[in-house]
Amino acid sequence: MIPLLESAKLATDLDANLFAFLNLGAVSPPPPNLAPSTDPRLTDAREPLPGSVTDASVAVGAGIVQSKLNLDGNIPPAWLGFGSGFAAPGDQVEYVANKGQPNGYASLDSGGKIPAGQVPTAVGTGTVTSIGITMPAQFSISGSPVTGAGTLGVSWAAVADLSWFGNKSGGAAAPQFYTTPLPPSLIPSLDTSIVTTGVFDPLRLPAAVGIGAGHAPGAVPDPGPSGGGALSSDYLSRDMSFKPVPTGALSYQPGVLTPTLTPSGNVTGARTVVFDCLTPDAQLFYSVTSALTGFAEVPKEGISLPGTATVWCYGSKQGYNNSAMASYTNPNP
Repeated sequence: MIPLLESAKLATDLDANLFAFLNLGAVSPPPPNLAPSTDPRLTDAREPLPGSVTDASVAVGAGIVQSKLNLDGNIPPAWLGFGSGFAAPGDQVEYVANKGQPNGYASLDSGGKIPAGQVPTAVGTGTVTSIGITMPAQFSISGSPVTGAGTLGVSWAAVADLSWFGNKSGGAAAPQFYTTPLPPSLIPSLDTSIVTTGVFDPLRLPAAVGIGAGHAPGAVPDPGPSGGGALSSDYLSRDMSFKPVPTGALSYQPGVLTPTLTPSGNVTGARTVVFDCLTPDAQLFYSVTSALTGFAEVPKEGISLPGTATVWCYGSKQGYNNSAMASYTNPNP
């Protein structure tokens, strides 16, 4: 006969005092819903309970569907950026739905170009087939037009020796190259004190300086003063020495014949003017400024007279009166 314990009261500890079930060592297996003290679930290394989510229960490479995540709060700053593994900040997002749409942004075709349908009507479309350049005649151009790849080149065109670049038309106009003498109006008015070094070319020095009254401007050599002055009996000759006035009655002196001016050369633009005088050994002087000022000695080869300009000339000789003034105006445009 096996005795049974029914409706009996235990006299020993079975009260789970201090979370320990006492006097159960002989009960094997443990009653349902009870775990022995050796159960690993009662330690810190226990496995997560089924249905729970902890760091230990989620594998590093686990693929979790986003719909199963319920996130709140702001995205951590470390997750924001511009790389492929980062989320874009909200103020820098361009939605795909706005691609190629009004008030959105244009798309690109397979060639990396904006499709013609997304170009505004007012702008229009087309293909550039060549690029060219034009310049004034003073420049040379190379590489124009460019129809594929190339370089447009611009350089100065060749001009005649001793040319100068400017405008002498008398009014506002485009500059150009000239081979005519530089007009005196374009030469700066410089004080001679600025020139501190070098030697003047003799042709730039006055041939001589007259003494006393009665000397025509630039008439050197000439017959000397007609009266007055401390050295009224002498004159300063071309060799820069004082010499006596030739003897003879001052009331009469022969005169130098009026020189002739003969143009030659171009039928347009500047012309070469040759000077001649029938009085033997007479010295000729010319000016392109006026009949009273700016006279210089006439060179043997003549002068180059610009178009529409005028030249004045007179002859002078020691012991003679100066000749009458001769002039010539270049009719060429």
